[in-house]
Amino acid sequence: MQSFRFLGVTLATASIAFALTLVIWPIPPEITLPPAGLIPYFVFVIACECLSFGFGVAFLIFAYPLVRRLGGSRLTAWGGYLGIAWFSLNWWPHESFHRTTLSISFEKQIWIQFGFHLTLIIAAVLVARFFDAAVRSLAPAPVLSQPASSRKAVLSHD
Repeated sequence: MQSFRFLGVTLATASIAFALTLVIWPIPPEITLPPAGLIPYFVFVIACECLSFGFGVAFLIFAYPLVRRLGGSRLTAWGGYLGIAWFSLNWWPHESFHRTTLSISFEKQIWIQFGFHLTLIIAAVLVARFFDAAVRSLAPAPVLSQPASSRKAVLSHD
């Protein structure tokens, strides 16, 4: 069943991402660690980001045929597909870069702004455009397609 495969890819990718988080983005020695009592909360957030990343990978693998069937042009479908995937994929690297980039490193901060924040805005526009096209392709034709004179006649028979 497709949903089990989707879940399997999500969990496998999330597990790998979680295991690699501190390998890829080690904590810089200059950063002050939070109090020990808060660390489990940060670990929980990282686990959620890894699950979101896994979901994004599974979405990329399995979801395009469904997205394409919903309507709109091929370009609109691709924009929606990639936008939705980016909403899920970005959080693991995004937060990891924030966590490991010192706030005084403005050069690195601007790359995070452009690489993640700006691309999320673009993804939102792509998903909105896709949603609009999908709804329009599924919506029934408007009732007001009758000539005005026949609408008036129907109303006067009440």
